[in-house]
Amino acid sequence: MKKRIIVLAVALVAALPGVADTETVDGIEWHFVVNDGKAAVQGESGITAITNATTGTLIIPSSLGGMPVTSIGYNAFYKCSGLTSVVIPNSVTEIGDSAFYECSGLTSVTIPNSVTNIGDYAFKNCSGLTNLTVSASVKKIGVEAFRGCKGLARNDLVIVQGILFDYVGKGGDVTIPAGVTRIGSSAFYGCSGLTNVVIPAGVKSIGSSGFRDCSALTDVTIPASVTSIGDYAFKNCSGLTNLTVPASVKKIGNEAFRGCSGLASNDLVIVQGILFDYVGAGG
Repeated sequence: MKKRIIVLAVALVAALPGVADTETVDGIEWHFVVNDGKAAVQGESGITAITNATTGTLIIPSSLGGMPVTSIGYNAFYKCSGLTSVVIPNSVTEIGDSAFYECSGLTSVTIPNSVTNIGDYAFKNCSGLTNLTVSASVKKIGVEAFRGCKGLARNDLVIVQGILFDYVGKGGDVTIPAGVTRIGSSAFYGCSGLTNVVIPAGVKSIGSSGFRDCSALTDVTIPASVTSIGDYAFKNCSGLTNLTVPASVKKIGNEAFRGCSGLASNDLVIVQGILFDYVGAGG
């Protein structure tokens, strides 16, 4: 009986959520959560890890509550627009979803070798970011992690570690450079002025809504390196009349070519045996 009680108690402790706490370091009050002997800087109930009024350079502590800081949690610095640079300690292994979302004043970030994972939207809309160092230790970068970071653009393209996150130009013909391996989610979303895009060999995937609503796009050749096309990837590209999809593509997402009326034959939009749309009047 005692053994069962002990086992149950251990299971309950393991299931408990992290313990929230605060600590003041160098005049800044930090909100953090401790779990399994590790601390994550993050807010709770709509509160960020620090006050939104914090400005200038922010040095994230390497420990809080006597525990090593290993994670920058969800929404940790959400819309902290006064931050200009951030120093991340080598104890951190993960930057969570939306951690620095819309920190528009942020200009410089160095991500240390300890970090292996950057979450979805982690730096989205950090429009002032011009200096970014991402080490080779990072193995996973989430959806739209650097979308809206126009300060990082080179030739109108925001590319981080081979992932094309955003196009900030006005349209026309665009050639994606060699070395890009992934066209990220929403990279060209709504670029109604885009007329032609050259996708290089080496690109392996086109993310969800990658070219959605690019209504002036007329011609796309997808190289044989591509194996997957995400949901809504070319949705509403109504001007698209010439499309080449190689046999290497094994997965095409939901509504990837819906609304591509220029591809219709006998009122049906069919790509790789998938009927995406009917554009007729009925009957």
